[in-house]
Amino acid sequence: MKVTPGISFAIPIDYAKEFLKKSAESKKFVGKASSGTRRYIGITMLSLNPQVIEELRARGQVTVNLLHGIVIYRVVVGSPADMAGLRPGDIVTHINGHPIHGSRDVYKKLEGEGDLSFSVLRDKARLDNVVVRPESPV
Repeated sequence: MKVTPGISFAIPIDYAKEFLKKSAESKKFVGKASSGTRRYIGITMLSLNPQVIEELRARGQVTVNLLHGIVIYRVVVGSPADMAGLRPGDIVTHINGHPIHGSRDVYKKLEGEGDLSFSVLRDKARLDNVVVRPESPV
């Protein structure tokens, strides 16, 4: 998947198979969130690594000392993330006050309960307390 010119990523087949397996298993629990079931916020994301951070700096999209986070690549229209005001290009650095080092950290937060408070870098400004109310799987 191409994020921006010069930045792209691929999903390893093992992760795709695991996702499909868990997805099929979660359909058995219609209407109930079982432990380990992820809620939905409606974003496609890219984990930041030193190369991506350097590319963002070179383009002038990041001017602060950024060490971790995820970049939101796509936001589904009408999703909880869209309703909260998140946009493509936003960089999420913390959720509920905990640092986000990659997409796995986001997935772990989605396994919990309650609303999520995002700290976001957007257009060289910091937005704290962007509240997202994840949806439970149907």
